[in-house]
Amino acid sequence: MRRRVGDSHRGGGERGILCCAGPQGAWFPELFAANTRASGASLAYQISAMVSGFTPFITTLLFEGFGWIGPALLFSGYAAIGLWAALSTREMWGKRERQLADEAAAVTPAPHALAA
Repeated sequence: MRRRVGDSHRGGGERGILCCAGPQGAWFPELFAANTRASGASLAYQISAMVSGFTPFITTLLFEGFGWIGPALLFSGYAAIGLWAALSTREMWGKRERQLADEAAAVTPAPHALAA
């Protein structure tokens, strides 16, 4: 079987990273008010990068001590923290935003009216 240029020997690793990067880029800015959005999102991203920077070392130690179950539990813990964070974060799209969107839609001409 021939590999194409850019194919990874690990397969799904890049897809997993990309699946996280998209939502993360949209979610972090929503967590902060407009006046602190850039610094808040940047700080959150950098702290997550610092934590994930130690993951290979910790994973190796856990694998040496407990076998495959050690890293599995670590990543299960990461998943639990992520799920908790996603569920405990308040929704940014509330009644006020829905009302503003409805008002904007009411005064915006229909697409077929623009084409005429």
